[in-house]
Amino acid sequence: GKRSVNLANEIAGTVVEVGFDSGETVQPGQMLLRLDTSTEQADLEAARATERLAQSGVAVAEAETRVAKSNLDLAQNNLRRYKSAISSSSVAEADVDRAQSEVDKGVATLERSNSMLGRAKAEREQASAKVKQLETLIAKKTLHAPFLARAGMRMIHPGQYLSEGTNVVGLTELTDDI
Repeated sequence: GKRSVNLANEIAGTVVEVGFDSGETVQPGQMLLRLDTSTEQADLEAARATERLAQSGVAVAEAETRVAKSNLDLAQNNLRRYKSAISSSSVAEADVDRAQSEVDKGVATLERSNSMLGRAKAEREQASAKVKQLETLIAKKTLHAPFLARAGMRMIHPGQYLSEGTNVVGLTELTDDI
């Protein structure tokens, strides 16, 4: 049998474009209805800017973590050198203590950098999710014909506000065997 469906909008909005007329044959994928997305587009631009900022925050945190790691490596090498030379008179106990405190400071700095990196990555994930959410919302504000069909009565017009779930058009499948 032939498929017939009533297309309805998933999301409320104001009609900006209608892509069919009553009784017209519509092609698969043809745009049938476009709702206003200007607010979402503006939000999307802002979300993309936030995402770019978050990405640069990750890059900065990664760089700081690399520096902290290399500083810690250096401090650990110094401490090892001083400890192995303590028996000789050239290294004082105070030098070893100072080297140990540099290592401790290096460990703390690296932990702080890693924590900031984690936070930066979480902010980036959040920003990316917001971008995807808005892109999905924008996509849902355009309805396309699912298959080759004859459109029923056109009851909608540009400027009209459609609440969620408004019946946009009835479609009856057209098959080659007609």
